[in-house]
Amino acid sequence: MRMTVRSGDPAAEQCDALVAPVVAPAAGAESPPGGHAAALSGPAAAVDAAAGGALSAVTALGDLDSKAGSTRVVHVGAGLRTRRVVLVRTGGAGSGGDPAE
Repeated sequence: MRMTVRSGDPAAEQCDALVAPVVAPAAGAESPPGGHAAALSGPAAAVDAAAGGALSAVTALGDLDSKAGSTRVVHVGAGLRTRRVVLVRTGGAGSGGDPAE
């Protein structure tokens, strides 16, 4: 398996799969109905917008476990130059698992 890490616009990358971090909600933060969803931010939000909201639909349905390290492969259609996005649940804000920290 070959992996490449790049900076730039993830929605424009042509690849077999993109990996998008999903930050767990902070402790005590109000969750949407179902309690599993997390707001997508940064690159994940850009990829979600290009995929027509497919990633946020997965998190809203609770299809991504809330435990850090959980993953879910999302098959996406038009809008991206990849067919798959791998969502990876990271730790919440202040845990060291937030890629923006």
